[in-house]
Amino acid sequence: MNHNVLTLTPIDNAANAYQVMLDKGFRGIPIVESDKVVGMVTMSDLLRVPREQMASTQLRSVMTQNLLVVYPDESLLDALDRMINHGVGRLPVVSKETGKLAGILTRTDVIRAYERAADLISRSVPT
Repeated sequence: MNHNVLTLTPIDNAANAYQVMLDKGFRGIPIVESDKVVGMVTMSDLLRVPREQMASTQLRSVMTQNLLVVYPDESLLDALDRMINHGVGRLPVVSKETGKLAGILTRTDVIRAYERAADLISRSVPT
């Protein structure tokens, strides 16, 4: 997972979120309030907001609030299964105890981890 996560707040506006996603190449950003994840906003969410309303639209009105999350002690297979079964490309990683954001895990992160593991295994197998 990526521990260095850019977040926004529910009162940030859609125009700001859209620009951040364009600048950073992100497709989704966790929404955090009082150190707890309260939502996720995706580019798809933002594209549903009429352009002339983006500056006045707070993220709280467009973000997904019933989030799927993953916990730090869960396996990559569990996380990938959750992503596939629910059609999402990223999951906030949150503490079970506090609900605080610990990182974010994307499908790309999972695939890269499995590629590294497969490479290590192939190197350790005698030929």
